[in-house]
Amino acid sequence: MPDEDVLLTASGGETIEFRSLPDGQLLRTLSGHSNSVSALTLAANGRTLYSGDLAGDLKVWDLKTGKVTRELATGRPVIRALAVNPKETALAVECRDGTVHLWDFQQAGALSPLSSPGWHSLHLSMSSDGKFLAFSAMLNRKNQAIHVWDLNSLTITKTFSADEDSHTLVQFLDGTHTFVTDGELGTLELWDVASGRWKGTLKAPITVGWSALAHTAEGNLLAAGADQGWLVVWDLATKERIYLGRAHTATIFAMAFSKDGKRLVTGCHDIGFDDRPGHAEIKVWAIRR
Repeated sequence: MPDEDVLLTASGGETIEFRSLPDGQLLRTLSGHSNSVSALTLAANGRTLYSGDLAGDLKVWDLKTGKVTRELATGRPVIRALAVNPKETALAVECRDGTVHLWDFQQAGALSPLSSPGWHSLHLSMSSDGKFLAFSAMLNRKNQAIHVWDLNSLTITKTFSADEDSHTLVQFLDGTHTFVTDGELGTLELWDVASGRWKGTLKAPITVGWSALAHTAEGNLLAAGADQGWLVVWDLATKERIYLGRAHTATIFAMAFSKDGKRLVTGCHDIGFDDRPGHAEIKVWAIRR
């Protein structure tokens, strides 16, 4: 949230909660979904919230009034991820069936498919200027890639091919057309969309898969969560690792830095893939350098 002391969460229920970061106190609740909320994204100006649920319903909220201003039933169960462009004219939607769609608010709310037939999308990210949408996708176990769409022309502008078990995550760094994606176990790769050139590798001595990414607004720090609760933080200027540790006992599935980059929030599953039993929780970390 733009307010550095407020955390916005959807914790498996039909409501969206606003909590105080210092003590976790519930400050506000938004109600309106008839099924569990499964994806959230906040507009760049912090005044509009976009949400999706397990039934495939999408809602747009005015945070000043707490009212829903737009809604759409996609007809596809489980919204997994959302991304909105800076002008708030279009919303990218990823569903559990692996399809990616663009909800165009200027074309009577039309929902247009972006993913190619047969490809199953795994993760998506939009560049901060709204020009590019990148999503990782899998055709079969040994055929994975990241597809980059130009959202002005609605055409695929680049495809980054991958080996088995890589390129399942993707995230653009703010203010750039560079994205981060997972490579071999224990590595993350940086790629430039415009040139298609590799820009470096980040390494960590872990042997489990990456599960979540987050970076500071200034682009100086990158955090990655992994299976079994591993958390790694890098300095992007030097590509040096500045933190490595077990943050949780289960897979980290959600992460976010505060706007000033002084705090990192991590959330873990109750019992994740190949994880030992634990408990779902959210932790807030102070960043000191």
